[in-house]
Amino acid sequence: KFLNSSEDLDVVFAIVGEGELRSPMQEILGRNIEKRQVVFTGNLKRQEMYQHILASDVCLYTPPQVEYGFCSQRGGSALKVVDYLACGRAVLFPDDDYYRYVEENRLGRLYKSGDIPSFTQLLEKMLSEDDLLEEFSQNCLKYAQGNLLWEKTLAPLKRFFVPYQ
Repeated sequence: KFLNSSEDLDVVFAIVGEGELRSPMQEILGRNIEKRQVVFTGNLKRQEMYQHILASDVCLYTPPQVEYGFCSQRGGSALKVVDYLACGRAVLFPDDDYYRYVEENRLGRLYKSGDIPSFTQLLEKMLSEDDLLEEFSQNCLKYAQGNLLWEKTLAPLKRFFVPYQ
């Protein structure tokens, strides 16, 4: 729906991965694939995935609890968020209290699930304001370095793994 509603928006969506939904998605998105608005990458090695993230201006996160409307599928792993932030890419998250930290830390924007005009406006605004994207990018890197390092994440668990003496 988004791609069909945004004829003038110069945007390419890379869909990474492989699975049972690829064929029906390709059928539905046929016109957009021909126009090169949608690229299916298939499964990628981690380094190749990072190349796609780094080539992006904005990343989209659809968490497992959000149905995103294609065959009633739900979103993916939260580890994607770590990758997006560590690569310094602004992220669009669904509007949910859990993701308030995104706007509080200016890491990206929150979209209303299922609201195509709202999503389109947010994406257009983000893509048209270079200074805003740069600010989000820098904030994402700082947030990842300050909050998402394994040493910091695992620190509370270290006491459970101290060798017995």
